Amino acid sequence: MAANGDYGGGAALGVSWRAGQAAALYSTLGVPLHQNGRLRELLAGEPERGRLREEMDALARVLAARWSVPNRGAAAQPIEPRAHVRGAAAEYRLLAGYLDPELIGAEGVLVTVERRWPALPLPAELTARFTLTAREAEAALLLAQGLTDAAIAQRLAISTHTARRYSERVLRKLGLHSRSAVAITLLRPTDERADPA
Repeated sequence: MAANGDYGGGAALGVSWRAGQAAALYSTLGVPLHQNGRLRELLAGEPERGRLREEMDALARVLAARWSVPNRGAAAQPIEPRAHVRGAAAEYRLLAGYLDPELIGAEGVLVTVERRWPALPLPAELTARFTLTAREAEAALLLAQGLTDAAIAQRLAISTHTARRYSERVLRKLGLHSRSAVAITLLRPTDERADPA
């Protein structure tokens, strides 16, 4: 471990990380041992940091239980425990991996946290803000993630034609001409949205 508390970069079984990535080190029993500076910064900016920490701790305990010392030698295949957590400020992807003692001088579990994107609103928020139907709100969220009509159709178990109609209605109700602008519009605070009157 570097003097600044960073774990450098490398690979643990089931997870790889980059220097400077938000990460926490846990014992093989799933007990938190250390958080690097990047993780402390990330948690400081998340109003729901307690829930994010709970998810990290739970993920570390799951991995620690799966990779208990007696079973570790037999379980050579990588296990990739992961979780997605929606916080108030963003959505996060958590990955955990078992650290080989040669990497840091002791066995442990590493949990990395990646801020994926700002959290998109819930479907109920979209129906109220933009007068979308529940199904249009679902389609709007998928459009915001960059999905095509075919992918939206598959996710919502509808025909491609119906997905295209939902996409057209969402664009019309949001006052947009481009699918790429949907995410920006959905993320914009309510008071900044121009009324389409």
